[in-house]
Amino acid sequence: MYSKCSSLEAAREIFVSWPCKDVVLWTSLVSSYAENGRGQESLHLFQSMQLDGINPDQVTFIAILSKCAQAGLLHAAHTFFSCIPDHGLVPALDHYVCLADALGRSGWIEQASELLDLMPYEPDAAAWTSLLSACNVHHHTTSSIGGAAALRALSLHPSDGTPYLLLSNLRSQTVTSVVQSHSS
Repeated sequence: MYSKCSSLEAAREIFVSWPCKDVVLWTSLVSSYAENGRGQESLHLFQSMQLDGINPDQVTFIAILSKCAQAGLLHAAHTFFSCIPDHGLVPALDHYVCLADALGRSGWIEQASELLDLMPYEPDAAAWTSLLSACNVHHHTTSSIGGAAALRALSLHPSDGTPYLLLSNLRSQTVTSVVQSHSS
């Protein structure tokens, strides 16, 4: 609650005073710091958690990977993703999507698209919408990747207007072909 109100000091005080720090409490603090724009401190807390003998779980890795993506820490995202098996865990769909998001936000559009195509899970609409958003942010507006991502997002969640909004930033030729493909 305190971190949601941007009072990290109060959240930290509660954390420090809590007698039994488990993975949920550690993950909450790691996420809180990252959500409040303190990504490097969040990464240090992640390391402190492990030094304290607490093994991260699936949710911890989703939290840290999504925060790496939001903070533009692509190298850190790769590092954390690659160490998931070291903790006896198997990367899940959300872990792959977070890594693809980190790639896309960093401008590695082709690599993000390739990861979504090659991962051992079917990407969801949010994954494709994230890729489409990255295409817009990095001015990949003539890319067939953006159009393909829009089509895939719309086919998985046709009532979501977000892909249409993002498509409005693409070149009209790309938009027309996507809309025609989706309509048929």
